[in-house]
Amino acid sequence: MHQPLHVAHLTSAHPSGDTRIFVKECRSLARAGYRVSLIATNAVKETKDGVNIIGVPFSGGRIKRMLFASKSVYKKALELNADIYHFHDPELLAYGVKLARKGKIVVYDSHEDLPRQVMTKHYIPFWMRKWVSQITEARENKAARQLAGVVAATPIIRNRFEKIGIQCIDVCNYPSLEDMPAPVPFSSKEKVACYIGSITEVRGIREKINAMNGANFILHLAGAFSPAELESEMRQQPGWHQVQYHGFADRKGVRKLLDQSMVGLVTLRPVKSFSEALPVKMFEYMAAGIAVIATNIPLWKSIIDDAHCGLSVDVFNEDALRSAIEQLINDTDRAEQLGKNGRKAVEEKYNWSIEEKKLLRFYETLAAQPK
Repeated sequence: MHQPLHVAHLTSAHPSGDTRIFVKECRSLARAGYRVSLIATNAVKETKDGVNIIGVPFSGGRIKRMLFASKSVYKKALELNADIYHFHDPELLAYGVKLARKGKIVVYDSHEDLPRQVMTKHYIPFWMRKWVSQITEARENKAARQLAGVVAATPIIRNRFEKIGIQCIDVCNYPSLEDMPAPVPFSSKEKVACYIGSITEVRGIREKINAMNGANFILHLAGAFSPAELESEMRQQPGWHQVQYHGFADRKGVRKLLDQSMVGLVTLRPVKSFSEALPVKMFEYMAAGIAVIATNIPLWKSIIDDAHCGLSVDVFNEDALRSAIEQLINDTDRAEQLGKNGRKAVEEKYNWSIEEKKLLRFYETLAAQPK
């Protein structure tokens, strides 16, 4: 009897329950009949939804993780002797190349446009960022050329790899309707807005807090501050009095906040790495049936305008941001209609079931290629 192909997903930087890696990709492959393993640092060894999860012990900061955790993940990957290896972190690129040289089918999952993302990293000195970005792109391209293919999180990332002759497909991080049930009625919601996600300067936290100064509504804030000391600084701002901070929220906590809120914010600063991205939270807000307020980045604005699901604002105009939120919170009927429109767009276009089919076709192509 024909044995199913064994696929090993590898991550040294993400938790084992990561939405893109485990909830979407690994579970989809398991449902399709693949034998799926997931190696992640500090994961609990278990089989969940058909996925064999394997933990690699690790403790330490970012540099130690890049130097040591990635090597441990690679060693564990070799023990599995899988047919296909699918890795998710740039720090694993060198090990992906090693696996490819051993005759394995290896896929790199490019979650973000890494060279552009480097330009926003607070821990890289500003004067070094352009230089680091150029080196990063050259090294990433060189490694990717030695692999079987790349799975890109956006069409723009896909285009970048295709231009240099790499087999690539975009598999966007759209919500899974299976995990996003029908929205709760607006009549049960509170007059609040929410922001859920990483909390950093470049993601507009300063502008959000400043916009809350003088507001007559509450902003629910969930996520981890980076760097950590940014939290104490934001707590000193006058607008913090209108904020309820929940810390990092798990999937259940996120759902609770979405059910409470009328409006979801995606007001990130319009830097290059964001201008070409598809923010996951924007589509999750839409799937949850709440109105969206996003930075007026052309790509994001075109999605919102096409779906008629929210408003676009200048993130640096804090009065305009506060006014946009107040408009929707004070006009429940309008906010509800925008939320319904967003949900409809996700059901028809921006959902994981469509992206899942692309991923499975890509795997079929890889499996059919001669080694």
